[in-house]
Amino acid sequence: MIADPQAPWMFRRDEVDLLEEDIDDLYDLHQSTTGRVHTTEQAIISEQLDTEEQADAELTMQMDVKWLTRLHAQKPSWESDRERLRDEDDLTCDVSRPPFYEQLFRFADQVFVYVSDVYARQDEIKEHAFRVQVNIKMVPIKCANALSEEQHDDPLSLMIAKKEFALAIIYLERILLSLAFMAAAHEDRAQEFLAPGTQFKQRLQQHLARLLRDRRGIGTDYE
Repeated sequence: MIADPQAPWMFRRDEVDLLEEDIDDLYDLHQSTTGRVHTTEQAIISEQLDTEEQADAELTMQMDVKWLTRLHAQKPSWESDRERLRDEDDLTCDVSRPPFYEQLFRFADQVFVYVSDVYARQDEIKEHAFRVQVNIKMVPIKCANALSEEQHDDPLSLMIAKKEFALAIIYLERILLSLAFMAAAHEDRAQEFLAPGTQFKQRLQQHLARLLRDRRGIGTDYE
């Protein structure tokens, strides 16, 4: 992937692709062959997919034909090239990434590893561990998308950035709620993640609030 000259901090081999592939692996492992929800895992995945679909529908309703034409011409993030190999050499960064994104990415990675181990135990808190698994990598994905759109500095891009930041906050709220349940079940590491997670949520809310004060955005749902 060629770095966006307007967002030079993004990876040449976009790190977001790797995050999305990890989420797809979870989906593939737990997907229903009948299209119906039969397990807790499928219900959690369905919750996330419904959130994405609703956000996309709300965004579409706010756009006129001109903006829709541009949006449909772009390749959706969830249809990024699946055939590219996960080569470490491709993860060369053109310039330094924003410190906030770097911190958020590392936080998400640490939490994902932890809750994956908890889920593997298949005990009474596995539902909360899986909900964190499904949602945690969506936070840096949405943050990266928002930061990239924000760099374009046009009304449509700012509108999409607002939506992406709002979704990042929604997913982080779900994560914090499940981590709180896990902490109440005497999972000490879950407790350790609550404070930094809350700080990330506050910083995302502050960033979104700043964008919402920018009146160039087209829609009003996030304003």
